[in-house]
Amino acid sequence: MICAIVFLILSYYLVITGWTIAYTVFSVTGDPVTFAGFTGSYQPVIYAVLAVLVTGIIVSMGVRQGIEKVSVILIPVCIIVLVVMALYSVTLPGFSEGMRFLFTQDFPVLFHAEIWIAAFGQAFFSLCRGRNPPHVRFLHGKRAGYPAGGTHHHSR
Repeated sequence: MICAIVFLILSYYLVITGWTIAYTVFSVTGDPVTFAGFTGSYQPVIYAVLAVLVTGIIVSMGVRQGIEKVSVILIPVCIIVLVVMALYSVTLPGFSEGMRFLFTQDFPVLFHAEIWIAAFGQAFFSLCRGRNPPHVRFLHGKRAGYPAGGTHHHSR
């Protein structure tokens, strides 16, 4: 059962990773591909296979030689891209109207049940994913002296 769940979750993330790779390529090349045009073609399968291959290669290299080395490169790249996009957004028309909308309080909306349901759903999802991710359980499981799958309270 666990293998089936892991397979489903991994399949989902690999498809999303494939889409991310595809739209990164489209952005760099300036190719104006719509989502309907993309998903209605063979391209999602090709990019998902590419995501599987890249992920497989990185994971097969191990934690230190694979995941750590890629993270050391990709995390700063993501931060730089985020900063560049934030600076670029300041130059776009409608920026000030967007900021006003973002930071203007609309307290009557707080009385809508849908808002609270969505907020709690997001909070529970985020907390559950961050509390005990699968890779932490593997790395800090019985081999590290902690109960596998449990919380890890230790001081170093």
